[in-house]
Amino acid sequence: MFAEERKREILRLLHMNGKVRNLELAQKFAVSEPTIRKDISELEEQHLLIRTHGGAMAIDEGEWEPTYIEKSDRYQEEKRTIGFLAAMMIKDHDVVILDAGTTTVEIAKRIKAKHFTVITNSLDVANVLENNPDCEIIMTGGMMRWKTHALVGPLADKNLQTLSADIAFIGTNGISKDGFSTPNLIEAETKATMIKRARRNFIVSDNNKFGHVSLAYFADLTEVDGIITDQSPNKEFFELFEKSGVDLIMKAGDSIDINGNTEPGN
Repeated sequence: MFAEERKREILRLLHMNGKVRNLELAQKFAVSEPTIRKDISELEEQHLLIRTHGGAMAIDEGEWEPTYIEKSDRYQEEKRTIGFLAAMMIKDHDVVILDAGTTTVEIAKRIKAKHFTVITNSLDVANVLENNPDCEIIMTGGMMRWKTHALVGPLADKNLQTLSADIAFIGTNGISKDGFSTPNLIEAETKATMIKRARRNFIVSDNNKFGHVSLAYFADLTEVDGIITDQSPNKEFFELFEKSGVDLIMKAGDSIDINGNTEPGN
């Protein structure tokens, strides 16, 4: 096992158990304790865990990552608008990746295309689409995070790597000049894998995420085609997206506004 794979597995174990011990990790990976201590030290430098005597403990995410239920009550009108705009972009026979999240559920509710396929790591998205005769659903598998209802981890990532999609819609907790971020490292890896498997990628986010930064980046601005949101961000972000070639897609009256070119409503 390579060092990066080992460190990824250490983080997964931390996520599941809250803490790990060097001796147990050394036995599990058949390496020396100094090797594990080096891994732990490097992960601590990246602010991904807290080193303790004889092991490590997970960083508590509870203070800054809202649960799925908490998010479902926020910005409902904004999410419906984003869901409508995103669903319009899905064409007949498309293969679509829908990330887990309350906004992507709104997309699933509004898809009008025929004979399409959805690849998702969300049980909630699958539940919305399960009775749609035009939709074939492919679940990623993986470990379910109760906070976000997302299936994530090595199994999800491995399965995604065998698939290819026309378009992907990915949620985010933060949008900054450095890219898109989320509070959980393992979930960030699954989002990054989704982006790699689609020919076109769009971030779906209400305007409150602009300027926020979470723990783990999963994509930079150049890796996505556009951001679908409910209203325009400030001038600084607007100019940044234009410079990076990122389309800004939002509602303007009854039309779609791309990169600020507003068309009057019908």
